[in-house]
Amino acid sequence: MRPPHLPVALSAPYLHVRVIEEAKMPTLPTLTLNVTGMTCDHCVKAVTHAVRAIPGAGAVVVDLARGTVAVQGTPDVAAVRAAIAEEGYDVAA
Repeated sequence: MRPPHLPVALSAPYLHVRVIEEAKMPTLPTLTLNVTGMTCDHCVKAVTHAVRAIPGAGAVVVDLARGTVAVQGTPDVAAVRAAIAEEGYDVAA
């Protein structure tokens, strides 16, 4: 399906170019930390909010089942650990 604002002749090439451009986008590094003490949605929100506030942090994914926090981007690792600890959770070495 073509975007409504593009003429028919441009829709297919436009979509093809966009897919290629997205495929060429660089993958940001991801920092994954093991964190204990998280048990609920409030924990997820608290850790996510604290980590997102750190310069260089992009997407934050908290996995309660695995006890991990994954941070995409290039934040300072010590700052991420400190932010999680300040929320009351333990970060494994």
